Amino acid sequence: MPINSRFATPLPEETIPTWLFGSPTDTLPETPLIIDAANPERFLSMSSYRRQAQRFARGLLDAGFQPGDAVLFVNLNNLACPIIYMGTWMAGGRCTGTYASVPFEHVARLMEDSECRFLLADEKSYHKCVEALGSSSAVERVFLIDDGLLFDPAPGKVGSQGRPTWSRFLGLETQGENFDWRRHCSDADQIACLNYTSGSTGPPKGVIMTHRTILASCVAHLAMQRSDPDEVEWVKQAIWLTWTPIVFPLTLLQAVINAPHRSIRNYVMPGIDISLATKHIAKYRPTQLVFSPAMARDFLNHPDVRNTDLSSVTSLDVGGQALPRALKEQLQGTFVNAKVLTSFGMTETGAFALAQSRIDKDTSWFTGEILANFSAKIMSLDGNQELDANERGHLWLRGPAVTKGYWKRADTTSKNLTADGWLKTGDLAYFRDDGKICVLDRVEYRTQNVIQTSDQVVPFEVESAIMEIPGVQEAVVVGVRSNLNNPTSEPRAFVTIRKDSSITAQDITQELKERLDESQQVSGGVFVLPAMPKLAVKIDRQALRVMDVRGLS
Repeated sequence: MPINSRFATPLPEETIPTWLFGSPTDTLPETPLIIDAANPERFLSMSSYRRQAQRFARGLLDAGFQPGDAVLFVNLNNLACPIIYMGTWMAGGRCTGTYASVPFEHVARLMEDSECRFLLADEKSYHKCVEALGSSSAVERVFLIDDGLLFDPAPGKVGSQGRPTWSRFLGLETQGENFDWRRHCSDADQIACLNYTSGSTGPPKGVIMTHRTILASCVAHLAMQRSDPDEVEWVKQAIWLTWTPIVFPLTLLQAVINAPHRSIRNYVMPGIDISLATKHIAKYRPTQLVFSPAMARDFLNHPDVRNTDLSSVTSLDVGGQALPRALKEQLQGTFVNAKVLTSFGMTETGAFALAQSRIDKDTSWFTGEILANFSAKIMSLDGNQELDANERGHLWLRGPAVTKGYWKRADTTSKNLTADGWLKTGDLAYFRDDGKICVLDRVEYRTQNVIQTSDQVVPFEVESAIMEIPGVQEAVVVGVRSNLNNPTSEPRAFVTIRKDSSITAQDITQELKERLDESQQVSGGVFVLPAMPKLAVKIDRQALRVMDVRGLS
């Protein structure tokens, strides 16, 4: 039988702007909420957040934007990001954001695939976007983002070097006052976002998220938070520092919707910069930070962290991939006043599906509990049999936050979503007798990439064992074929070593012989890298799988 969440919460029937702001004219607080960490004099309150989004929405419509049209933007974090999302929604449109470090030919593909009407790009990305689009007519629809223009009551239409700016859509600061978005954005089943998958396991796919599915994910996470009897006091004390890209689904939900909804002060920095983050932590004393495991490793090994007072942080949320026990212990030892909480979600669930509660006293290793209104089950890898507790298999999820499908990919939709609404997550997991779920790895890492004779190796388990070896900073296990004619593959480990350690690949191999069964040994070898290849905030396993290891230690 599927297991259901112990949490329940009503589902919003409104669109995101109405749920967040109420009406277009209600009086809203002027208290700073979304704050530029580099210049805290620049901020958005609930009142100015709504007004600036209304301003942008009206400008889009005046420029010929139609309900159902799309905006694509390439931007580092700044105060423009929430305005672009919210204003596009108010205009009845859908929004796709991508991070500035992606290959710019990827941006050109996204522009074509998403059928976007306008492309907005920041200073660092503008020219590269124009070059990627070449001589196509799409170049005329590219505009430069400058969040400083939000604070100009009458911004000019052209920026430096004659580049057209997004001020075309801003006009006078007063132009958005009393703009009634409900005439254009009233259906909760309108598409709000096309969130593209990272492409780590195949070509990026546009995941359809409606206002209803996004808000279902928002309230699912809030229901767990509000189960804490000290929630009201926790929110009063809360200060967030956003450094993960706002275009990531989890950060989008938190920074653009949930934090303003809860009146939480949120300092926004441009992106993942550990040295800069330590300065902001010291200055603003945030109570919560968000990491991926790869970010956590980099943070722990950065020299500036040793001299930073981290005592203000009481909640450390880690998601994106399974968190090895050794890494969790390192985080707990560094953030001495924080509870390290793991969560699981994916683009197809809006961000959240499983999470750990702040008030849970369980110290054993698990990923999380099912969030409100979700159901889960573990299926055999062939999808034909539902498995019992403690049996490893394919995690399937169902709930109102699950995507309605993939943009222009009916075949992928039918492959990943069943007729009765179950999402095949692609993750290997099991649930315990108490219903808590442990997510181990991607299914394809086990079934396709790491097979040793008749024994299947779970990369996460081997990686966790390597991470427990003193001196190891990062560890990734992938499957490689020693012989192209051999259909099976063998596990190969790539590691990075702490600067203060002299451990070698041979030392690690010997340690694993003592820590793991013979069937779990890395027969493809252990190789030391100066740094792991990264894809956004995750390690790029495909790059490791095809890496030429000749010359590596």
